[in-house]
Order: sequence, then structure tokens, then C-alpha cells
Amino acid sequence: MLVQYDKVFTADVKKAVVRQQIGDLTANAMNVMVGNGQLWFGVDENQDYYILAVNP
Repeated sequence: MLVQYDKVFTADVKKAVVRQQIGDLTANAMNVMVGNGQLWFGVDENQDYYILAVNP
């Protein structure tokens, strides 16, 4: 992942994360979306957060 970091976490993805306001997050029963779908994350039964998808 570190080798591909710049290809995965593009300027658009980073901008979406920086601009995201907590109150404006989009969530469903399983996932949370950042920006316009640039980043999706979830939480497991241990309350650990993980990235599900990055859409550069």
C-alpha cells in the first residue's frame, strides 16, 4: 500500500477528507461515505475502523 499511496490517495481523495464535515457524513447501516464517495469506511464488532474503498 505504501508503494501505491500516491496513486490511491490522490489529491481529490485527500481534498475530500480534509473538507469533510462530521455532520455532513453520509452513512448507512454498514458504511460511512466521505465526500462524493472518494472514501468509504466501516467499523467492526470491536469498534475498530477500517477503509473499505478508495475511489480516486
